[in-house]
Amino acid sequence: MPDDLLIFVFDTNIFIRLALGRSLYAQRVRQLWMAGRFVVASTESILDELRRALHYPDIQRDYHLSEFYLF
Repeated sequence: MPDDLLIFVFDTNIFIRLALGRSLYAQRVRQLWMAGRFVVASTESILDELRRALHYPDIQRDYHLSEFYLF
């Protein structure tokens, strides 16, 4: 890993907004992430919280998710 590579740790709310959001800001962050400009690091507890949050009705409604897409 290059010395100048940025490593981000997002809390669950921010991760959901950036990964699933439609705003120009979220789209730009995803472009930079996919281009390898930074990596996202996480912990098992954040991933557990993310799994739970993706099943919340308001999250599913707001981001047009269905059980089919959830892990």
